[in-house]
Amino acid sequence: VSNGLALVDATLHRIEHNAKMVLPIAIGQRYISVLSGQLLCMIGEECPPFNTGDVWWLANEEAILINKSGDDAIVLEVIVKAYE
Repeated sequence: VSNGLALVDATLHRIEHNAKMVLPIAIGQRYISVLSGQLLCMIGEECPPFNTGDVWWLANEEAILINKSGDDAIVLEVIVKAYE
């Protein structure tokens, strides 16, 4: 589905209530899966909501995940090496 060559990294993140997490530019294609909670993802001027069960592809730019839900959020970040 991702048209990737290899898994570069897979990391679970716990983001506390009212906390932010900066995702730097990744080498490869980044996918974010929200396992629990609701987040906002600030990319440039856009800030779409990420809900439990959502999987998003993030372009190669810096993103900020903001947890404004009433509980901690659990996020799976997967980076896949893309075809060149």
